[in-house]
Amino acid sequence: DLAFVYLQTGRGRAPARLDLPVWILEDGLLEHVLDVVRAEIVVGSGYPYALETADVTALLTTEDRLAFFRMFGDFASDAGLQTTMPAKSASKGRRR
Repeated sequence: DLAFVYLQTGRGRAPARLDLPVWILEDGLLEHVLDVVRAEIVVGSGYPYALETADVTALLTTEDRLAFFRMFGDFASDAGLQTTMPAKSASKGRRR
């Protein structure tokens, strides 16, 4: 189960919505988690440093994406499943 809160991250900025597992609330950890997020925002100059770093390092190249789709297609074919590629993905694949 998920819960959410809105956190004001700075002047002139809209509040950020944070989705959290309910157990954080149940275990009384909400304020601690919000403090950690606030600290990350300070370090990240307005955006949580950990999320910014994860976003940069999680980038998939076109080659990675195509390799994944090939492996998934092979798996689906071996399992007798039909797959289709969304039009948006197919279009991107042709342009890149």
